[in-house]
Amino acid sequence: MTVRKVTSSADELLDPSARVWDQAVVQRLELFPAPLAMVEERSPFLARSEGHGVIDQVSLSALHNGKVVAIRLSWRDATRNDVLSDVNVFVDAAAVLFPLARDTNALTMGSESAPANAWYWKANVSEPFDVMAAGFGQTVRRPGRDSQLQVASSHDGAFWSLVLQRPLEAPGPGFVRFSPGKPMSFAVAVWDGHNNERSGRKAMSGNFQTMEIEA
Repeated sequence: MTVRKVTSSADELLDPSARVWDQAVVQRLELFPAPLAMVEERSPFLARSEGHGVIDQVSLSALHNGKVVAIRLSWRDATRNDVLSDVNVFVDAAAVLFPLARDTNALTMGSESAPANAWYWKANVSEPFDVMAAGFGQTVRRPGRDSQLQVASSHDGAFWSLVLQRPLEAPGPGFVRFSPGKPMSFAVAVWDGHNNERSGRKAMSGNFQTMEIEA
């Protein structure tokens, strides 16, 4: 997938309904239930979980203006779950995962020796999280403002539309860096709150795919 360069402002790129998104290449990713058998040692209960990963497809596109990169996700979800009203209620969420090492594994959310950086949105929180991931259960949620990560989302009764945006330059180690003219790997995960999805109970796109960032 190509991340096209445009002249639009950061504010316009952050708007999921902005006309500039008509210029973007759209990639439709098939999603599947996260394989939870791999977490048996850390969480036997979660490893036996079934019925998760009901979102089976997400559309992804991305643009940059030389200063910020914006990634837009859209997926069908007839129920808008954005309020935590009780302990057994969960919200919709999504994340884009980037490797921080050559051999980072998306399925395990990285490892201590090959970590990953995730941009994580929850429908009930106005600010996204910029996550450092070093394997299942080994994540650190950092406020989005630490890396100037921003989010905007909308739900039209049938689809979620979501944009995550951040400067191309990283604020330091542990944050993904984007370089125009060079490829970047990514993976996607989506949680359906109506289906009681949280933690490892999610749909995901599998191991990393590649986006080419236009110079």
